[in-house]
Amino acid sequence: MVEEHALDMQVVDVEPILGEEPVSVYYMSEDRVDFRLPLKALATELGTRSEMRPVGGRHAASQAPDYETCAPHS
Repeated sequence: MVEEHALDMQVVDVEPILGEEPVSVYYMSEDRVDFRLPLKALATELGTRSEMRPVGGRHAASQAPDYETCAPHS
């Protein structure tokens, strides 16, 4: 939906649906983003309310995969 609605943002994480709770979409963006149309489309597709939550770089980094460091072979 980010590409479809040409939104200038990066989705960092999405919390799964648990029961009737809203879906939380965490994102990073340099500028303000208008979510009115994408949120309506997302609610229709998922059948539940959705929330867009801005996050900073620290949260985004915590969501990145944790890779092991490579140790040299002896």
